[in-house]
Amino acid sequence: MDHAELGALIAKMWKFSPRMVKIIRHHHLSDLSMVTDKEIATVYLADCICMMIGIGVGSDGLAYRFNDRAMKELGMDADDISRVIARFAVRMQEVEDLLNLI
Repeated sequence: MDHAELGALIAKMWKFSPRMVKIIRHHHLSDLSMVTDKEIATVYLADCICMMIGIGVGSDGLAYRFNDRAMKELGMDADDISRVIARFAVRMQEVEDLLNLI
């Protein structure tokens, strides 16, 4: 059992919607047929981007392979991913600056 399956079980216990449980369960695309589900593909790509920039990389971080079909399903390419990462860096700096004011 990995954290996606465990997360889905917990989400079900907490009475999350069946849709949310499914997204949590499949966010690593262990079932490749799920790549056509836009919400699952979006969460998968967000998870991949987080790992690319060093957020949430656990001991199993290198065990996942990037599936570029998810990008294609969402109409994205590598340049789009680069822009997302760049925008995140700018926004994260803004958040850190705001927190330093407190």
